[in-house]
Amino acid sequence: MVRQPVRHVGRDRLLSAEVAEALAGHILDGAWPDGGRIPSEPELGLQFGVSRSVVRDAMRTLRTRGLVEVRQGFGTIVRPPSDEPHAAAVLDRLVRSDATIGDVVAARAALDASVVEAAARNRTPRDAEALVTLADAIVHAADAADWAAVEAAHASFHARLVDACRLPALAIVLRPLLDIVLATGMPAGRDPARWGAESHPPVAAAVAAGDADAARAAMDAHYAFRHDPAYAELHALPFRSSTAVRARLRQAT
Repeated sequence: MVRQPVRHVGRDRLLSAEVAEALAGHILDGAWPDGGRIPSEPELGLQFGVSRSVVRDAMRTLRTRGLVEVRQGFGTIVRPPSDEPHAAAVLDRLVRSDATIGDVVAARAALDASVVEAAARNRTPRDAEALVTLADAIVHAADAADWAAVEAAHASFHARLVDACRLPALAIVLRPLLDIVLATGMPAGRDPARWGAESHPPVAAAVAAGDADAARAAMDAHYAFRHDPAYAELHALPFRSSTAVRARLRQAT
């Protein structure tokens, strides 16, 4: 079992939030490595001089933050870094806001315009090949009305665009937002032309060619549907309705 010294929290600071912050510090500074088992609740209670209930509340906070997880029969371990908690938090925040689907699509367009320029400047030959392949996969899957394949290729395409920027910190910030790409993408069941499948290959080609201006122009064309009156009603809906809208449209086709 991994044992690391943990600073004592004085009697005037016996709040679960204080304990959680101290434990989080050991995880974030690497004192407790990813996948390593952390001390049990009784052990932590003794180390901090607090009750098990305080430790239990602190551990609940760490689980919510995605820093630890419970392994049945093994104990609590440090959870390796994951995009899931951040993605869930952003989605929850949007759902609880007054943002519309159109607002989120506009934000996506602004981000992608910058991403695609950086990708065109920094992409590797492997990135270029992968983007062209994924763009073609989107088109072929849409033509076959294989909407599960479309969504998978679409998510991979946007993920690879972020990777192609070759900016590690940017990837950490943006990769969790791919859930939003899926949540605001065109619903399954639309015909390929309406889905915009054909707008992906020009983006991939421009990035592959290293032409940042052409890549941005292609991305602007990709988002031209934002101004199509046919989507006005959909884009006016609250973002919180997006999942329900997608489900309803699937049932209607």
